[in-house]
Amino acid sequence: MTYPLRIAAVRVLAGRLAELTLTDGSTKTVDLTPYLSGPVFEAIARRDEAFREVRVDPELGTIA
Repeated sequence: MTYPLRIAAVRVLAGRLAELTLTDGSTKTVDLTPYLSGPVFEAIARRDEAFREVRVDPELGTIA
């Protein structure tokens, strides 16, 4: 059975950039700015401290 790629680790870089390590061992740098719109993401979009709290949800394999 083949499993879809998931996020294994996340590391915050400058601004709203994040380095994602995937379950196949590859890494990808992603600018999350376009995804941080609307009231739910307001604090994360404006405050560096809030953005640095990003983590991997181990059950879903996504960032939260």
